[in-house]
Amino acid sequence: MKEQTCCFTGHRAIPAGQLQEIVARTEARVRELIRGGYRCFVVGGAFGYDTIAAELLFHLRDGENLDIRVILAYPFDGFTSGWSEQQKAKYEQMLPMYDERVCVA
Repeated sequence: MKEQTCCFTGHRAIPAGQLQEIVARTEARVRELIRGGYRCFVVGGAFGYDTIAAELLFHLRDGENLDIRVILAYPFDGFTSGWSEQQKAKYEQMLPMYDERVCVA
């Protein structure tokens, strides 16, 4: 079967009152996709929904030993230069968790 790929990118600002619903709906959809044969998931590198999707995918992959790949598609080298130190630290913590990193510029 040809590998199927799903890409995630979205808003940077997530309303706090909607975070749980967004995560739950994303998880439900990802589980459907996995059951349907999707094994490759690509996420953008921005903070907000991109990070939420990546963390969810890492959790599912590692916690349930799922045979999925999580790929980071970031816009250009140095794109985090305007981020806070906390955001940069989180990004650096997540980098080794990706199966692959691709610069799209």
